Amino acid sequence: MLRLTATFKVSLANPLYINRPAQQEGVRTIPPLRYDTRIDDSDVEIALLEIHHAMTIVDRGENILRGPIWVVPRVQVSVSRTETAEPPAIPPTPEGGRNFCDRAPYFHEHILLYRKVALEALCRFLRFFKYRQVHALLRDPIGEDLDNPTWTDDTGQEVPSGVHLVEASLYGIELDDDVGIHALAATDDPALQQALADPAIEPELYEELLSDARAALFQGHLRRAVLELAISCEVATRHTLSIKAPSGRYKKRGIYLLLDQEAKRVFGECFQDADSEAYMSIDHLFQRRDQIAHQGKGEDIDLAAAKEWFKAADRLFHWLRRMRP
Repeated sequence: MLRLTATFKVSLANPLYINRPAQQEGVRTIPPLRYDTRIDDSDVEIALLEIHHAMTIVDRGENILRGPIWVVPRVQVSVSRTETAEPPAIPPTPEGGRNFCDRAPYFHEHILLYRKVALEALCRFLRFFKYRQVHALLRDPIGEDLDNPTWTDDTGQEVPSGVHLVEASLYGIELDDDVGIHALAATDDPALQQALADPAIEPELYEELLSDARAALFQGHLRRAVLELAISCEVATRHTLSIKAPSGRYKKRGIYLLLDQEAKRVFGECFQDADSEAYMSIDHLFQRRDQIAHQGKGEDIDLAAAKEWFKAADRLFHWLRRMRP
């Protein structure tokens, strides 16, 4: 039997963001970051590659050091499993080379299973960053992203496959802490490890809309960002009310009544009482939404105001999650 490992390397067009202390003072390195899990009968490891220092964040209010931020341009996914059949031998050619004609089909067949497991692991990993760390421009990987791996045995020696390695690129995100993007801190590692052990995160509809809104914001499409952010707020509000009181009549009521009178009736608490500042920001958000949707306006949206609306929406979502049974 052969313990075979397929290793896929993926270059990110834009990096992931990590918040960790340096390995030692004055040295801009951190310990290696590797996350493992088991999927079906395969062992999987995701390693973060080429981590380098980007910036140090200092708290604006009290000038307290919050920690250095590191960027991760590449990830590596390794899938290991035990094979009962070993690959065919590689006979020499008359010219003194090696003939892979018999061996290549073995790896073309096996790559299907290894790639399926790697795709599932990478999907879990990237969805955690997309929906929990709010790296909103990340996308799910597809088969072409993990085309041809390198192969090694249980001693780490390369097993020649006769298949050419192709590196893929996944679209990433820029760091912007004001709208809720979180660099992965050590305290996030248990949640990431759990996300790798569980099926891939299935976001709620409002989370998908919120992610789309953030992506539009990062790309400079402010009107679309405002529209999608308002929709995500309304969807989350109506869904939470329907969970608590399935027979309620919410379709014909506006967001203001939902967060005020209906919330008070169903939850015993309205959002305006819970967080008046965020409530006023949500009110401004929906006024802008109406101008864009009904009057075609919005070219003069201020980026700073849009970011405040995103922060208010995060506070609304936190309150709605608290209201759920």
